[in-house]
Amino acid sequence: MREVLEAARSIEKKADRYRVLNEMIPLLMTKSPPISLYALWNEILRNLAYHSTRWELLTSLQALIPIILDLGGREAVADICQAILEVGQWWP
Repeated sequence: MREVLEAARSIEKKADRYRVLNEMIPLLMTKSPPISLYALWNEILRNLAYHSTRWELLTSLQALIPIILDLGGREAVADICQAILEVGQWWP
């Protein structure tokens, strides 16, 4: 799993990196137990937060929705959407 993330991270063009991320998430989900999935979610999110613009982060969250649903269900998705709206009001 780490090797796949490192390979995706090494892709220079951000659009290509996000496309690869989007394609690899379903594969990683079928092969990862929940604890590993949480670690994956945490690592991807931290990397996006430190190395992406707000737009890139929000775009990437689309690819992460299957992981969010798997870990926290619809309530987690709704909570994240609400948090995004609130942050958008504070910092437009």
